Amino acid sequence: MPVSTPLPAPYTRQTSFTDWEANHPGEPAPGTQLDAEFNAVRTSITDTQDRLAQIQNDDGSLANGAVGKEQLSADMLAVLTGGFYPRGAWVTLTGYAIGDAVNADGILWAAVVAHVSSGNFAADVTAGNWMFINQPIAASSIPVQPISSVPVTNVQSALSLLATQIQALTARVVALENA
Repeated sequence: MPVSTPLPAPYTRQTSFTDWEANHPGEPAPGTQLDAEFNAVRTSITDTQDRLAQIQNDDGSLANGAVGKEQLSADMLAVLTGGFYPRGAWVTLTGYAIGDAVNADGILWAAVVAHVSSGNFAADVTAGNWMFINQPIAASSIPVQPISSVPVTNVQSALSLLATQIQALTARVVALENA
């Protein structure tokens, strides 16, 4: 959780240099007042940047710990704490309840409000009806380090090999029990 700092004080201009120049034509600008004004601007900008750094990473994403359950709506909390109810592929003109989970273009989404879907999933997302859950990764694209007893290079191949070995062991056990 980021360290909290006080809210930055809003910048308030102390001197109108346009008025000063109109009232003092030909005189040099008052350096002390200019310095004070620039220092106040610098402080305001620095304090604002410090606060921004508490909630945003350099890449523009939210900082870890910047959002907690206090910032989530009651509907969102209900989805996160109540679980998901798989409904398969998203379908137009269909009633969805809070927590219903759908697949849309290979991405898992959960309904955050009860609603009837429109004819366009993107419009429903924009309307705030859905929360992104995750984009599944194919097991065949997850690498594994091959070992002598499991000489494969991805999770899908490892699962397939293990399934074959389990079938062979099950057949041996059945044969032994029948003997």
